[in-house]
Order: sequence, then C-alpha cells, then structure tokens
Amino acid sequence: RMQEAATERVQMGTLEVSSMGMGTLNWPLNKKVDAEAEAALQACIESGIDFFDTAEAYGFGTSEKLTRSCIEATGASNAKVATKFAPVPWRQEAS
Repeated sequence: RMQEAATERVQMGTLEVSSMGMGTLNWPLNKKVDAEAEAALQACIESGIDFFDTAEAYGFGTSEKLTRSCIEATGASNAKVATKFAPVPWRQEAS
C-alpha cells in the first residue's frame, strides 16, 4: 500500500503532494532512533512520498534538523515540509 499511496497525488492548497505523508512527532529520542528515523525517511523518499510533517517542538527542533538533513542527503528536491512553531508569548516564557 505504501508504494501505491506514494504514487497517488492529491492537491493540498496550491501544492500537489503524495497522498501519503510522513509525520515526525516521535523523533528523535536518541541516536539509535535517529538512525532508524533516517532509514524510515529515506525509504519514504525512495518510494515517492514527498510530504513531511514536523515541528520545532518535536525533539526541541531536532526533528526539523533530522528531516532536513535526510531530505538533503537523498537529493529529494521535490519534498514539501509542513512545520509548526509555538506562539511568541509561550516561547518567551520558556526562555
């Protein structure tokens, strides 16, 4: 099913993306998980998935960095990344 979904396309606003995306909420937990996450992301890219969801709060920004490095390493120039960030007052209170 992953291969089939990766080749199906859907319209998301003005973007056309794979009908299946990859979320990175639970990334990363430790170096072992980083390697597993990289392998999973690479498998997604190789199968045609080009939509990835991340946020600065996932692993305190490490998820975004890991997603970027994997995309760059595979040369997936068509990748679309959705990210989120905390509202300004909350961020100021945390610092």
